[in-house]
Amino acid sequence: MSNQFSAPVLQRADGTVEELIRIPIGTSGTYAERDLQDHLFNHPSLLPVEEIDTRFMGLIPICTELRLRAGFMDILYATPDGQLVCVETKLWRNPEARREVVGQILDYASELSTWSIENLQNAVFNRTGRRFIDIVADGRVLDEANFLDSISRSLRDGRFLLLICGDGIREGTEAISRFLTKFSGNAFTFGLVELAVFESTSGDRLYQPRVLGKTRIIPWEDKQTAEDDTAAIVPPKESRDNTERQMDADRWLAFWQELGEALTFSDANHVTFKPEKRFRAAANWAGKSGYMLLYFDRSANTIGIGISLDAGTGREIFDRLHDEKEAFEDQIEQELIWKIRPNGRSLIGTAIPYLSPWNSDERTIAQEWFARTLVAFDAVFRPRLEELEVEFGSND
Repeated sequence: MSNQFSAPVLQRADGTVEELIRIPIGTSGTYAERDLQDHLFNHPSLLPVEEIDTRFMGLIPICTELRLRAGFMDILYATPDGQLVCVETKLWRNPEARREVVGQILDYASELSTWSIENLQNAVFNRTGRRFIDIVADGRVLDEANFLDSISRSLRDGRFLLLICGDGIREGTEAISRFLTKFSGNAFTFGLVELAVFESTSGDRLYQPRVLGKTRIIPWEDKQTAEDDTAAIVPPKESRDNTERQMDADRWLAFWQELGEALTFSDANHVTFKPEKRFRAAANWAGKSGYMLLYFDRSANTIGIGISLDAGTGREIFDRLHDEKEAFEDQIEQELIWKIRPNGRSLIGTAIPYLSPWNSDERTIAQEWFARTLVAFDAVFRPRLEELEVEFGSND
């Protein structure tokens, strides 16, 4: 057991003072591993999340023992912002047990990142008998569509907080970091939390958590995804420092700026193209229901352009456009992708096999294709989009 916790002192209202005694978790008849799991589930404030990653604050207990192919996850939490937190509770008896539980929680994270929101909802319902959204919304003001949209992105991008919480953890963060390198393609945050339990002579207990280490794998801004409409671009496996990331951002910006200079629209009221420092760029029309999206999708081995529409007015617009599908495809002179995602957003788009923006020949071909296709989308879709936004009142 770790000796690094100082013994807390309890001063009672009658003035008596008592030094509390630490209870060894796992000792028969005192405090078992399951007790640790139950206390963390019922009292999520025991987990010092604010010291690890403030984006995961406000833990909402969802369920214990969530079933996955890789095993049963001890505790699953969500946050009001639509992030997921996975916790494994473990007694730390030897280095092998520590490495095993680290590998276990990473297996859970890898599997979760392949789930859809429907997979998660079904798994939670099978475990609890309650709808996932009902558990989260219990007594809270919640925008259901936005929350589920955020959960979907978290699943897709692997944006999880992974916590291992136990008693007497000795494994150093350097060793943990080395172990985690093979999972460097994920966007999760990893933390080690030690929880000490102290008891008074009258049986009262005090729980004292402490963060032993945390490891950020890939910052969210570096996990490149095409919003809600395409799969994630797979980032490089090797770690990159700030200078390398800035170089990548500058290269992307230069690519899109070159494209912007080559655009020639037929209508003065054309979309506004916005170069970005990443794998995607947007073009906005006057309304608020969506935008045109230009992207590179290395995981699907394509580049593409799509009209991304929101789940509100955008869905009504999508349905109306879909009624006119044949006319639009005749004007574009190709079949288009018409897709409604589980989160309610919709996409109308087209894609071609992947072209590298860093190969000079392919770069030129990609820019010419993006320019030609964006101009066509602007001429064919934008006037109708603006008409329908007026009709449905999305500019109000």
